[in-house]
Amino acid sequence: MLQSALELSRDIGDVSEQVRTLLSLSVVYNQVDQLDDLKITLESALELCKDIDDDLVKAHVMKGLGDLYRRLDRSEKAKQMLQATGAVATIKSHVTLIRW
Repeated sequence: MLQSALELSRDIGDVSEQVRTLLSLSVVYNQVDQLDDLKITLESALELCKDIDDDLVKAHVMKGLGDLYRRLDRSEKAKQMLQATGAVATIKSHVTLIRW
């Protein structure tokens, strides 16, 4: 179903929907541990993000890549992706709140 949605969004040229569909596919690939497909899907989504004006969607894609790189023990790359999204700052602020 998601592959069909992706093809349809490509056919009609809806880049924003392509990115959202790729994000949905990435959730599936993550759940079934298809890490190669997950990486390809998220990298494709990140590339398409250059053509849309949606920082929130781009942040979700970058967070997904950061999480993937962490799973692949590529900590420096994971850190770069997560910092770029602001996720690290958010996590730090939550940890600070929890300590209080």
